[in-house]
Amino acid sequence: MPKTYDLNEIVELVDIRLQIQSREFGGFKRATMPLREAVTTVIEGWQNDKFRQLSAVIVRGSGTPIRTLQEIKHLYEEVRLTSREAVEIERPRPKHTAIPFAKKMQGPA
Repeated sequence: MPKTYDLNEIVELVDIRLQIQSREFGGFKRATMPLREAVTTVIEGWQNDKFRQLSAVIVRGSGTPIRTLQEIKHLYEEVRLTSREAVEIERPRPKHTAIPFAKKMQGPA
């Protein structure tokens, strides 16, 4: 059964890194943001840091955390598709406003 996600849900974006000094795992909270932004941050913003991408965890209040890069990539594709659809659906129609004709200026009497 496929999982469904609310892409506007507010989540915590965390990256888990091994703390070298104490050899324990430590979570570093990066930000609180909508799920669509968190997914985009991991894929686009951290594209040059594969370790950071692999250590990303998205903590959701409505369910289990998203822990794998594969799942994040799948959600990223959903975000890209829904963004394109939203642009097509929500594109505002141009408003045609009538431009009033300017009154002719009359010279001094």
